[in-house]
Amino acid sequence: MAAEAVPIVVGAHGRPFVAGRAAEIDFNLSHSRRTGLIAISKAGTVGVDVEDRDARADYSEMIDTIFEQHEAACLHRLEKSVRNDLFLRGWTRKEAVAKAVGTGFLLDPKLFQVPLDDGGSWSVSVRSPMSRRLALIDLSSDARAAAVAGVALPTRPRVRRFHFAQTLRSRAASTR
Repeated sequence: MAAEAVPIVVGAHGRPFVAGRAAEIDFNLSHSRRTGLIAISKAGTVGVDVEDRDARADYSEMIDTIFEQHEAACLHRLEKSVRNDLFLRGWTRKEAVAKAVGTGFLLDPKLFQVPLDDGGSWSVSVRSPMSRRLALIDLSSDARAAAVAGVALPTRPRVRRFHFAQTLRSRAASTR
């Protein structure tokens, strides 16, 4: 079907989804200053988040809002650069899970834990009215923290890099 004919609607909590017979596909998107991340799944709901790393940032004041008491105490004890890295990993993982559940951060992020260690894939249980078990996969790099969560995700999702500026230059050159 033509892209403009895809019936995208918004749910009660603001999450976009595909309606009608095309609803066999779920998607989610996130963007930061320099990066966009889109997940598309035929297996079930997905959620993603991406955040650029910023060495000047200090996330100390946000820790207690996002992490439960024990996690927060551990993070507060760390040196700033390590704390910032683990905060961003945790933040993107929690937001990806909350988006896969369909509520975003209307779901209190303290209600579920995500691993804060290096990249990998895990299973996360969400205690909420919509209790679910989701796969969680880290997609972080040196420049950004990123994660995808969803129902029945493969251990290693297929990741395609797309460089928008290069594509625009290529298209402009081909039309000359």
